Amino acid sequence: WPVLRFSVPCAAGARSTDRMLRRREKLGALLRKPSAATFALCRFVHRIREEAFGPSRLDLQEIDKGLFLAQKEQLLLPIGGRGVFGGQVAGQALHAAARTLPEGTKHQVHSMHSYFLKPGLPTMPILYDVKETSDGRTFSTRTVEARQNGTIMYTMQASFQPPEVSDFEHSKPMPDAPAPETLPSADERVQELLNDSRAQGDDERSQAVRSIVKAFIELKYPIEVKYATYQPDYLDEDPEPMEPRRLIWMRTRLPLGDDPNMHRVAATFFSDHALLATALLPHRIQFPGLSMEKLKILASLDHSMWFHCSFRADEWMLYEMESPRATGGRALSMGHIYTRDGTLAVSVAQEGVARKPRSGKKQDGLPITPPILKP
Repeated sequence: WPVLRFSVPCAAGARSTDRMLRRREKLGALLRKPSAATFALCRFVHRIREEAFGPSRLDLQEIDKGLFLAQKEQLLLPIGGRGVFGGQVAGQALHAAARTLPEGTKHQVHSMHSYFLKPGLPTMPILYDVKETSDGRTFSTRTVEARQNGTIMYTMQASFQPPEVSDFEHSKPMPDAPAPETLPSADERVQELLNDSRAQGDDERSQAVRSIVKAFIELKYPIEVKYATYQPDYLDEDPEPMEPRRLIWMRTRLPLGDDPNMHRVAATFFSDHALLATALLPHRIQFPGLSMEKLKILASLDHSMWFHCSFRADEWMLYEMESPRATGGRALSMGHIYTRDGTLAVSVAQEGVARKPRSGKKQDGLPITPPILKP
């Protein structure tokens, strides 16, 4: 019953833990004594899930020991992207690694380090090959290679550890942010864009905005997103330079089960959302998909994460993103993900390629001293 376990939709406004637990208890009672009605319910839930949110983005089919397959219908192509969403590839790779742990283990992923070698093609499935690198009493390590058409496109190493009492502990405090209930959702912002008079014209940008809005609706993005520091004005053709930092509330649209590794897999998925693009804010680019005249390529090179404690990715988490440096055709972005009560749960680091279109003329020399951005 894995699809049902990770994909039962919540009623609007019923996202509290108590209600989710009551729903799980009722569902568990049904599954312990499956009947014809239970099977009908499962088929109904699966159909509703598919219609509302598209195919599951993290489910994998185990085809042999250590081999897992993601079907092409599951793959997510970001708006304006040149390859499969990197967060999905990383999340699926981590999911595959976790599924090779010994049965009954309490090990949870505490870190992962990965490289994107080639863009993922959304037109063919991805094969994840997991090597059981080591299994010790305290730490287990897995190496994952993701392949398409026989070529390695992504590699990951992930380390797992059972929960342990800490002898030393400190934490970075969570920044102040408005409560997510007070902020408009990305879905509401999309509707505002459609209603904005600047998007009603026949000019090229208005048509591009309408096309992107249509693509966003069809994307069926599985993550709820609310910007906490500012609301991007995607219709502004020449925005002011901004500090390369932002705060975003995120959670999965659908409730997850109680497996702590699945919550870390989901966090891996949404950790790639807008992280690298944060480096573009000082350069007057708010949304790469609407700034192709200013941006030739924005692509992840690597992605690392450290999971500090247990959390629920289906409850609101605050994602603090910042970019300390961009140079040499690359940009570095870093992030911290906090639970609602202010606990630092995850740290993230990513470097990517960021280049402007070339005019064909000889480029001016690089500045000796890079500009220092002030908050």
